[in-house]
Amino acid sequence: MTKLYVTEFPGLAATVQSDSVDIAPEPATQTQVINTAATTGQIAVLGAITGGSLYTNGAYTNVPLTGGTGSGATANITVSGGAVTAVTLVSRGSGYTAADSLSAAAANIGGTGSGFAIPVSSITQQITLAPSTRFVELAADGICSFRVGLDPVATTSDARIPANNQPLRRGIQAPVGLLGAGQTQWKLSAITNT
Repeated sequence: MTKLYVTEFPGLAATVQSDSVDIAPEPATQTQVINTAATTGQIAVLGAITGGSLYTNGAYTNVPLTGGTGSGATANITVSGGAVTAVTLVSRGSGYTAADSLSAAAANIGGTGSGFAIPVSSITQQITLAPSTRFVELAADGICSFRVGLDPVATTSDARIPANNQPLRRGIQAPVGLLGAGQTQWKLSAITNT
């Protein structure tokens, strides 16, 4: 089991000494933990579509996905030829397991049809950073990789953190003013690595 400890700071502070300047993080605002071995999480990747039949052709936005162990996932769904042909995640939701079978209520994709299903291929562990966070300190009890972004899904080819090492300090590229009213906050995703 690998846990990634994420300590958030609003920035760096300079302390003037008699003959030098010391740069250190401002006081931490919070610490969060990502358990990369968790068996439930947010949807990372969806599998092959079972299109169903007799659906109403069209493009449907922000459709709630039903079924599975989790909740809160939504997607943009395209119906062509009476079958679902494309599903693009909008919100990853939470509490899902790999192999969950998801669908959508016919009322949300034209009002007719049945048989649409799509499996959850993989899940991800993701946290939302505080709006004021500009700098994080990362430490892990096992080897893991991480990615920071607006909706990241970490892969083993992303930045790697060694196990039980000195905390890794990382600046978050979030310019002041970027996270204005109604904008998405930065998130951090992690995955076990070897």
